[in-house]
This record gives sequence, structure tokens and C-alpha cells, in this order.
Amino acid sequence: MGCEACPEMTVKQRLMAVVACCALGYCIEAFSTLTLLSGKRSFSTFATMYVFGNVLAILATCFWVGPKRMCSRMWKPTRRIATSVYLSTLILVFVLALLHTPVGVMMLLVCVQARAREAEGGRRKAEG
Repeated sequence: MGCEACPEMTVKQRLMAVVACCALGYCIEAFSTLTLLSGKRSFSTFATMYVFGNVLAILATCFWVGPKRMCSRMWKPTRRIATSVYLSTLILVFVLALLHTPVGVMMLLVCVQARAREAEGGRRKAEG
């Protein structure tokens, strides 16, 4: 196992970085959703936090396998559709939040994105 981006890191350091990035990314994502559901409805705050949290969680994988290997796995034929839907909805959520789209539409897109992330993760487990 190796990561060309961080070759001098030990396995324990890589694992700690993966866990920390994922935890922080998912916490930021959860807090962003709470800002959307709060009374203020700060769409730009939601969009920024949501996208940053998701990107941070995605990049956690780079500590484990490296960015090149991660990207090649994400775009395998069995994962292309899920990856495309996930990344497209991530961009769409950001753009639509900045355009002050209704909360219901935003939450629908967040659900679609979460389902695409689950589908991609399930394919990863099946492929081993």
C-alpha cells in the first residue's frame, strides 16, 4: 500500500489522516445541512460548507491510496454512473444554493447525491 502524494507516511499515520478527514468532512456537511434548515436559510453558507465537507471527505481517500489510484478507481466502468451523478449533484447543489433555490429542491439533490455515494461505495466493496 502506498500513496505517491505522501510516500513517507506510515500506515498508522495514513489511517489517522483518513479518519480525521472523513470525520471533519462529514461533520462540516452535517452542520451545513443544519444551516439550511435553520430560520436564516443562508444558502451561500450552506453551499460553501456542504461542498467543502464533501470534498474533504473525498480527499481523505488520497491519504490511503493516492490521488491517481483513487481517480482511476472512481472512473471504472462499474462506477462511472455513480461517480458522475455524485460529482454532478455536488456542483449542482453549490450553484443552485447560490441562486437561492427552494429548500425542498436542495434537499432532494442532497438525497440523490447521498444515494449516489452509497451506490459507489457498494460497488467498491463488491469489487474488493
